[in-house]
Order: sequence, then C-alpha cells, then structure tokens
Amino acid sequence: MKTYFLLFLLSLLSNLVYSQALSAEWVKSIPGDAFEQNSSIAQAPCGDIYTVGFFQGSSFGPLNNLGSEDGFISKYNEQGQLVWVKQLAGSSADRINGITIGSDNEIYIVGEFRGTVRYNSDSLVSFDQLDVLVAKIDSAGHFQWATSATGWGYESAYDISLSPNGNLLVTGYYENNLDFGSFSLLANNLRDVFIMALDQQGNPLWLESLSGPSVEYGRSIATDTSNNIYLTGVFRDFLYPNGGTLSGFGSYDAFLAKYDPTGQLLWIKAMGGPSADEGYCVNVDPKQDIVLVGWYDRSMLIDTLTLNGSKEEDGFAAKFSPNGDLIWGLPLAGSFDERVYAVDFDANNDIYLLGTVDSLLVIDGDSLTNRHLNRPTDIFVIKLDEEANYQWGQTLGHYYNDFCYDLVVQDPTTLFVVGSFQDTSIFVTDTLISQVGYDIFVGKFNIDTTVSVRQIPNQAQSEVTQIKLYPNPAVKGKSTLAYTLNQASDVVISVYDLLGQELYKSVLKNQATGIHQANIPFPNVAAIYFVRLETANGVHVLELVCP
Repeated sequence: MKTYFLLFLLSLLSNLVYSQALSAEWVKSIPGDAFEQNSSIAQAPCGDIYTVGFFQGSSFGPLNNLGSEDGFISKYNEQGQLVWVKQLAGSSADRINGITIGSDNEIYIVGEFRGTVRYNSDSLVSFDQLDVLVAKIDSAGHFQWATSATGWGYESAYDISLSPNGNLLVTGYYENNLDFGSFSLLANNLRDVFIMALDQQGNPLWLESLSGPSVEYGRSIATDTSNNIYLTGVFRDFLYPNGGTLSGFGSYDAFLAKYDPTGQLLWIKAMGGPSADEGYCVNVDPKQDIVLVGWYDRSMLIDTLTLNGSKEEDGFAAKFSPNGDLIWGLPLAGSFDERVYAVDFDANNDIYLLGTVDSLLVIDGDSLTNRHLNRPTDIFVIKLDEEANYQWGQTLGHYYNDFCYDLVVQDPTTLFVVGSFQDTSIFVTDTLISQVGYDIFVGKFNIDTTVSVRQIPNQAQSEVTQIKLYPNPAVKGKSTLAYTLNQASDVVISVYDLLGQELYKSVLKNQATGIHQANIPFPNVAAIYFVRLETANGVHVLELVCP
C-alpha cells in the first residue's frame, strides 16, 4: 500500500516538477534486518559495478553475520542484476570502506577488522583493537591475498587508489603505533594520518605519517597520470609536515597534500573556519587539476577566498592546480545541513558532485529542496562545468532519510550512485522499501544532456520571458508571482501541495503584454508548495517553501 501511494503521489506531481536531468535506469537494494551501508563504488573496465560496505544484524541478503559487523563486496552487471555478494566475516567488527579496480578487472579493497577475520580458507588476526585490512579479489569474488597493518589501539583504512605505475596507495588513521611489514610509525599523540604504498601482490613499499598534537585522519586519496598522490582529511589545531608547523583555524580543519610517487611530501595546505570542517573526497580531473569536496561550519577560508554559509554545515567544492594554487572555490549553502561526499568527472571535464541536503540548498539562483519539511536527509547530484558554472542539480529520494557516499561517472550520459535509505524511497521513478532500519542501494542513472533542471517543458515557446516568486521562502504564508508576457495570452495560475491537491486556481483571460503581478495565497503551514503558471504555449513551475 505504501509503495502504491508513493507512486500515485509521483504521478500527481509529474506535470508539476522541473524537467529532470537524471532518470533511473535501475535502482537495486540488498535487504537486511538492521543497519547496512554502501560506502564506495567502482566500475571495472568490462562495465561491471562493485560496491563495498558493511552490515549489522543477523542477515544481509544471502549472508549471515558472524560478528557485530561484517564487511561486504557486491557485484552487479550493467543491467543491474546482482551477480554475487561476498562477505568479510570475522569474530567482531569488520568494515570495507574503499575499493579500486585495475585494468585487468582485479579488485582491491581496504577497511578495518577486529579479532579474527576469515577469507577463503585463511585468516588474519588483529593485534589489539581495530587493524588495517588490504585485500585483492578476482572478478569471481575469490580472495587472492589479504594483508594487515597492525598496532596498539585503533587503526583503519578509509580509501585506496591505484596509480598508473601499478602501486596501491592507502590512507586512514592510526593510534599509538603502526607496523606494516618492516615499516613502523609512532603516533605523535591521539590519532595520526598514515599513507602507505603496496605493490599488486600486497608487498609493502613504503609507509609515511602526517602527525599533529591531537586528532588527524586521512579520508581520501587519489593519483594523477604522473603517479603523484593527493590526500585529504581532517586535523585539529596543528600539523607537523616535514618538521614544520601548519596551523588550523578552528576545532577541526581540512587539509590537502601532495606527495611524489616515493612518498615525499611536496606541499600541503590547510583550509577551514571557526568550527568543524572536513575534506571528504579528492579526485583528479582529466586535465590533471585537483577537486576537493567536503563541508564546513559557518565559514571557510581557502587561501585568500572566504566561503560564507549558514549557521549549520554547508558543502563546498574547490579546484586546485597541480602546484596547489586555488583556481576556484564554491559554497553549497542552504538553510540547514548540506554535505558533499564525492566528486567525479566526465570526458568533457565536467564535474559531478554528490551530497546530501536537509532542507534547502541554493546554488546560482536555483534551489534544491528536500521533499519533507520534517528535515529528513535527501541526496543531491549537481553538475558543474570545469569553471564551476552551474549546469543542473537534482534531488533523489523521498520522505525518509536517504544517504549517499560515492558516485562513478561512466560517461556524459550515465552515472552510478551508492548509499543507504530508510523506509520507502523513490529514486526518480524506481521505488525501494527498506525491511528494517537502513538498507543499501546502488542506482544507475541516465543523464539527459539536452536539458537543464531549471528549464520547463515548452519554456522556449512560452509567452513568459521573466518569472519570479518572492519572497521565497514565503513570509507569513504570503508570496508574489511576478512575470512578463511578450504577447497577449490567457494565463492560469495554480497552487499545489506535495500530495498533488490543488489549493488555489486563478484564470486570467487575454492578459496583455507587459509586466504582471499576482498575490499568491498559501496556507500558513510549514510545507513545500508548487506554483504553476500556464500560458497558451508553455508551463512554468516554481517551488516555494513556507517555513
């Protein structure tokens, strides 16, 4: 019944919403009986899709949990059919956090484990608490090898990258000490960043640390065509790179660092503001510039550029040259919490950002709105050109919490997204229902390269040349619709709520050319409404928030 109702709702609103750049080719889920998270995604050269994450509870699809948490890796073909799902099964808490795939379709994963973790007929045993795991898996799901980096305390790997020279680069954090083969590190205080290199047989090549007096961790790692390495993450107070001191701005700040292929630090910079800020994902575009995404609280200083935001968290994207020079910085600010989790590129060097919005996100005059004012989290995808000019944006999900963690852009017409959802969620046209708690999803979305989300069907032929709804959000249930007609036309103004119910309608016969204004009545109730302006040759829809 719930699925039917939401599909009926979608059909009611189908003629009221903006043209959509994304359409779901397929969206799939593996059900579980507790909490599950899809943490990362990668596409093999052959086209297959792999996702990694972890699950709690007793079962996850065909798998049974052997500890408090088990890691998983799943394989889908390009048609969305689940080929297999395998688990990293241990006696305690195990997670797979990152994945990368080589040109031979071989898969490399990183994560953490505690106690004894089993793979094939072999096993690894942690030294103390959590230890770092790195493993290689073939396309049939068989483990080829697994290795660990150990120490006293908690150690975890968050991300992995495969460089053109064939080396594997891994980053994360460690406490106290970290031993990897013949290499050893000692932490400066609480938690420090590590960066390690392995060959494709799992042999250690080098191990380096980025330390400070408090808490630091490496979140994301990427490589360029010259095998240089880019690293982002979080630090508190100070970092001590190469014997120097890098100062922060507030409680937690983001950093971006570049290393050469042998692990020598080339440059590092900090960015942040008075509160907690995070660099979450770094990637290298086809022209070898670097794009960093994450979030900040209130304001962020990047070099001499200040990004201002709300009193809550706001997302950001920033582009740097290979020398570390800031090219541009872009705030993604709204009324509550917004985060950017991932960035990828197409062959045209266009940029795709994946993140979450709690209420309303405004970019370049366009607004991406969460579909329920009780503020569950929705997913957004935004496309920019290489100069950060806004192309389009779209939200995914529905009434309940939807989270995203990674995306892959296959080409200018296709992208893949992974995350978790709660209860029932509609991803454009596909509906998923969670069994219990949060379930994972992976979706393939087609991109309409001919449309902007801010365009409306028939807008090019419409008599309306300018249209504005203000104030937006409305004040005390009142807003004004202003529009300009370039030729006389009948005009119909309608107001709808999220259930598709028509709340107001005004028919204006043979309006003359020129500027017109209409006072639009709304119920003074916190909700999202749609204002539809229809002329003889076009339809325009504007979304209005009543807080």
